[in-house]
Parts: sequence; C-alpha cells; structure tokens
Amino acid sequence: MGSGPCGQVWRALDAGGRAWAVKRFHDGAVNAALLGQTAGRLSAAGWPAGVLPVVLAEYERSPVFQVTPWLADEGGPWQLQRRMEDLPGADSWRIVRGLAEALAAFHRAGVPHGNLKPGNVFFDESGRVVLTDWALGNMPGIQRLEFTDAYLYQAPEQLCDPSAYPGEAAFRWDVFAFGVLAFRVLTGRFPRCHETFAQLAPGADEAPARDIHTDLAKVAWRLESQPEVRWPDEAAGAKDAHRREWITRCLALDPDARPESVVEVLRGFELIDEAAGAEALRDEMLDQRRHAEHRAGRAWGMAAVLALAAAGAGGWGWMNERRARDEKAEVYAARGAVKRTKDQSEQEKTEANQALAAAERERDRAVARLKATQANADRLFAWAIETGNRSLPPLDGREGRLVRLERRFESFLRDHAEDPALAGERARAKLALAEIALSRGDAGRAAERLAEAERSWDGTVSAEDSLRFATDRLWLALRWQAAGAAESKAAFASARRALEALPRPELDADRVDELLAVLDFREAEGMTGPGEDGKALAQAARAIQSLDRLAGQRPDAAVLPTELVRARGIESEIQENAGDPAAADEVRKQVAGQLAKLLETNPGDVTWRLELAGCEGALAESALLAGDAAAAGSWNAKAVERLEALLSERPVDFEVMIRLGGQRGLAARLLRDRGQTDEATKAFDDGIRLVEAVLAAKPAHAAASFQFALLQWQKGTLLADADAARREQALALLTRAEERLRALEQPSTAGWPRVARVRRTRAYLLGDLGTLQARAANAAEAKRRFSEAAALWETLVKERPQRAEYREGLEWSRQRAQETQ
Repeated sequence: MGSGPCGQVWRALDAGGRAWAVKRFHDGAVNAALLGQTAGRLSAAGWPAGVLPVVLAEYERSPVFQVTPWLADEGGPWQLQRRMEDLPGADSWRIVRGLAEALAAFHRAGVPHGNLKPGNVFFDESGRVVLTDWALGNMPGIQRLEFTDAYLYQAPEQLCDPSAYPGEAAFRWDVFAFGVLAFRVLTGRFPRCHETFAQLAPGADEAPARDIHTDLAKVAWRLESQPEVRWPDEAAGAKDAHRREWITRCLALDPDARPESVVEVLRGFELIDEAAGAEALRDEMLDQRRHAEHRAGRAWGMAAVLALAAAGAGGWGWMNERRARDEKAEVYAARGAVKRTKDQSEQEKTEANQALAAAERERDRAVARLKATQANADRLFAWAIETGNRSLPPLDGREGRLVRLERRFESFLRDHAEDPALAGERARAKLALAEIALSRGDAGRAAERLAEAERSWDGTVSAEDSLRFATDRLWLALRWQAAGAAESKAAFASARRALEALPRPELDADRVDELLAVLDFREAEGMTGPGEDGKALAQAARAIQSLDRLAGQRPDAAVLPTELVRARGIESEIQENAGDPAAADEVRKQVAGQLAKLLETNPGDVTWRLELAGCEGALAESALLAGDAAAAGSWNAKAVERLEALLSERPVDFEVMIRLGGQRGLAARLLRDRGQTDEATKAFDDGIRLVEAVLAAKPAHAAASFQFALLQWQKGTLLADADAARREQALALLTRAEERLRALEQPSTAGWPRVARVRRTRAYLLGDLGTLQARAANAAEAKRRFSEAAALWETLVKERPQRAEYREGLEWSRQRAQETQ
C-alpha cells in the first residue's frame, strides 16, 4: 500500500476475509529492541483505548514486522493526513481532544510516542482517535535515517539528541509535538517556521518527500530563534482562551516550562470544562437575582399606581365622607401591599445573593479539590506503574518528577491549611506525600508521613482507603528491607495486620491475596536468623501456591507471573542459604523455564530478560562449583549473550553492567581451569572494567562493590597460581578485595548483598590470603588472616549451626592458624 523511511505497509486478508496492516521494517531503520520493549508495556496495559494494538510481531529476527488492525474504507485509510486540508473546521476541537486522550493513554502506560504526525493519527469506526507507529523515526540506535514530516512536529531537544527517548524527557517531546499538531489543526498553520514547514508537509494524498537532506540541528536552531507563539486570531470566548493557554504551554521551547505529560494537559482540558459548568451554575444564580429585582420593580410600579389613585380619590372628599374613608382605607392597604412587596423582594434578593455566594464558594472548593486530588492523582499514576507493576521497568530521570510532584502537594497544604471544608483533601495530600517518599526510597520520611496521614484522617476509613493504607504499609516494609534496616521486621508485622484486617467482601479479594503473597515471600527473604530457614521456606511455599492460583485465574494480570518468578527465585536463595544447593538449582531451572515462556509472548521485556540471565548465571556458578565445566560453560554462554544484548540496548544500565562483569569473571575461571592464563586474565580485566565504570558513577553502589571485590580476588588467585614473581601484585589485589568486603558488612549497607553472604565470601577470601602470606614466608600475617577467617566462620555457625559448610570452614581455618608458626 505504500512505503516510508522505516519500511513498507502491506494490506493482508486472513481466512475470514478480514483486512490487516502488515508493516515490514527496513534493516537498520528501526530499533527493534526498543519497539519490542514499548509494545510490551502497552500490551501489559491491555492496549489502552487510543493505541492501535499489535496482534503479531517479530522483533528479534529479520524481517522485523508488526501486524495491526486495518483502519480503512473504500476511500483509503481513515487518517488525519487526509483531513488536514479541510481544517480548521467545526471538528477541530474534537480532534485535538481526541489526540490528547490517545497520547495520555500512551503516557499512562509509561510509553512516549516520539513520532507524532498526521500520518500516524487514525480514526476508528466510532470516530475515536487512534495512534500508531510509536518509537519509530528519530530514535536512538537508528542506522538509516531519511526525511520524515515528523521532524516538523518534534521538540528542539529531540531533533538534536534522540538518545534520551527511554527516559522521562521523551514525555515532554510528545507534549511539544501535541502542541504543534493541535495548533495546526485549530489554525491551519504551524506555530513556528510556518512558511518553510508548510512546503515540506505532505498534502492529503501525497507521500512525504524522502530525498530531502535535513540538518536537524539547524531546524532546532530555527525553532529556538522564534521563542514566541502568536495565534492568528482572537479566541472565541473564555473557554477557548483557556484551552489555547494550555496549548501555548505545550509549545514552550524550555522543556521544564511544558506540562510533564499529556496526562496533565488532558486533565487541564477537563478542568476547563468543569469550570465552565461551575460558571453556568453561577449564571443561573445571577438570573435568579435579576428575576427577584425585576419582581421588586414591578411591585414598586403597582404601588405608585395605587398611590396616585388614592391621591385622586382624596380630591373628591367633599362628595361623600364615607367614600373618602373607604378610599383612605384603600390607600393604607396599598401602602401595606407596597411594604410587603418590598420586604419580599428584598428577602428574595438576599436569598439569591446568599445562594450565589454559596455557589461561588463551592465552585472554588471544587476546583481546589480537583487540583489537589484528581489532577495530582493522574500525575501520581506515573509513579504507580513503576512501583506497583513489576512488569514495567523504572523510567529514567524520575527523581526530578517526584520532586516537582512533592512541591505541588506541599504547596496545596500551605495554601489550604485553614479551610475546614478541605480537611479530607489535606489528609489525602499527606498520604500522597508518604507515597512519594516511598517511591524515592526514603523509608524514614515515608513512615513519618504515613503516620501523620493516618492521624489526619477524618471520619470512617472506607474499604478502598484501608486497602491503600495497607498497601503503603507493605511498600514501607519493602523499603526498610531494601535498606537492610532493623525496622523491617516490625514493618512487615504491621503490614500483615493491616492486610489481614481488610474487609475482603468489599474489595478485590484476589488483590489482597496477591499483596499477602508478596509480603510472605519478601519477608521470608529477610529471615536469616538461627532456625528461621524452615519458617522462611514454608512462607515462600505458601506465597508460591497463592500466586500460582491467582495466575491461573487471572491470565490477563501481567504482574502475577513476574511476582511468581520472583517468589521462586527467593525460594532458591533460601534453599541455598539452608545448605541445599541441589534443591536451589532445581528451582532455578524451573524459574528459567517459566521466564523463557514469558519471553515467548513478550520478547522485549527487560525485567524478564535480566531475571533469566540471573538464573542462567547462578546455574553456571553452581555447575562450576560442582566440577561440571561443560554445564557451567553452557549456562554462562547463555547468560553472557543475553546480557550483551541488553547492554547494547541500555548502555548505561548499571545492573546489566554488574551482572555481565560477574559472568566475564566466571568465563575467566573456566579459561583458567583449562590452562588458558592469558585469555583468563583478559576476561577478568574486561569484567573489572565494566564494574569499575559503575563505581566511577556511583562509588557507594553495594552490589557493584561486592562484584568488584570478587573479581579482584579471583584475578589475584590467578596471578598467584600462574607466576610466583607476581605474588606481590596478587597479595595487593586480595588485600584490597578483603577491605572492600569488610566495609560491606556495616549495618548501613543496602539490603543486597546480604551480610551473611559477604561474611561467607570474606571468610573464604581470608583463607586464600592467609595461604598466600604463608607462601611468602610471612607466618605472622598468615596466622592473623587464618584467625580472622575462623572468627567469621564461628559467627556464621552460630547463625546456622546445621550448615556443614560453615562447620568445615571453621575447622579448616582453626587448624591452619594452629599449624602456621
């Protein structure tokens, strides 16, 4: 049906005669991994309204393609491009509102579109706006880049550097592109550089030009040279003026001056409509007041007529005294009627004014409530998808967004501190601040704010609010656990009480069961005390049973398989800590199989790919310790291939770099065992460079520090074994590794690696260090190192007296300390 810079579009019919669009992408013209990742997020969100769903795709092998529903009639696709020449028109605002709703659906799912233009905007059978072709065109990792009219809608920062697409900045790119397209739909013009851009924009039946050489940096400079946006005509009223203000904000050249996402823009439009409704209520109240004043005027007119009649009657008093008395009585009656009418009209005016004032106060409060709860709740959703849905990876650059959100809630609390009508909204704002602290990882601040929100809550707590508090209690426990804090034990107990006290008949019972399962296996993960292995395994098994049931009942819940895999991973760690490596390996193999199935349906999911690489790496390590070099090499090769692919897509992903560094070290040990010393040394150096890069950026990164110590230790033993002349270098490497591990035993260290694991590793390292000192004829230093190792093994034996490995390590270290003279 046509072709573009990224590929070709074909129209295909299935066996039932239904038409589908098949998009085959040119090699190098798309970032296939990025397409798969974003499609995975949208799929996990259930393909929201406004997103054209992908029903079939291939992202890993050539040809890369997507299959989507075909939106067309006899005249061709139902496409905005074909309607641009008829705009602006009566339909313009409806199209703009539809664009906002569709882009907001993308942003709620955590996916920036990044390629907005009229040719990617369609209308379904009901006339609703549907967007397609996201994450195409000017994207990171593209090798072939031809001209596309999407450049005419892109923000200057996207034109200059598209590499920021996976992060938060890309949402503001969409805000800018929405502003340009909305401006054009409403006015028929581009907001900037109209004369040039209008010549490059394709017509209704034209394909975009492809042989145009474009200096994108120069295009960005031209845009930035026109900071002001001027509308070509006056707004059609206050409501239209407010809408235009939002669109003008979207067109700001400074990204920080734009709304954070189109979710915020859409909520702005909704608030304008709600304010217009409040204004209509105010006009109705004014009409009532004018009606009362009109009635009062009529009453005064009648009184004047009666007064004149009475005065005329008084002039004829000589004719009949009785008639005069009667007429006098009529005058008094008229005066009384005037007074009563006047009093009534004044009362009606007062009542109308009071009603108007009450309506205005209620409108102001309603606007405050909307700003404090609904609009900010929409902004909070961006955090919720990162914290509450493990199938979505965290977005880059979210710290700045959370800071801005925190300031908005704090500002609301300051501005409405004394209004009694907003007490409930203030309590909710405090709860939102607690959730922001949780998202930022500040468990101490979150605990304080959560307690303050509970104290501020006025009246009965609804079932939904109780669920929200209980969920936050669980997140708080997880934050304390991640920080390795002693508070985590009490926090888990508090979360369990809150979850078990929930009124299940009034809530989604499956959601409560899921949260309890998460609590079970995550609390079990932290059980490292003496005699707790059995309890930890029982809790993990209970969690797995519950998650298994929920996953079977709710196959549409994308988060459940991820939580189930995580629970099984923790089960394997508990079994390994309990001294049963065979059982741990068996669970890891089951986890690897489950992850492989999940990746068949969603091959671009970064979390699952990383988890699978972790399983494969752990199986490789276990096989190497068991002496099965062939199995170790096979598992390690799979893990390395997977991690290298991830690193090519995410070159600054610290977790990927750390894990790949570890697998390079394992490959080096395999090479060493085969006698390939030079190749092993090179592999160790490659791994060290990867982890060293992480520590250069984040010196306090505990996981990186632990892996760096392992690599130093392993390289040191290689040097000592290979060449006696390099023993001093080996001693230096082992000494630095031991110092780094000792620092990781401090209570302030983050939750991973576990202190018990650090001690075990350091005990083995001290044994090697003592042996190396003994070879160097430094008996005193050797004895000191063996004694330190024995002290560590003794601590570990007290924690897990049933573990044979610890008892054997203690006996060996004591014996070597005694033998060394």
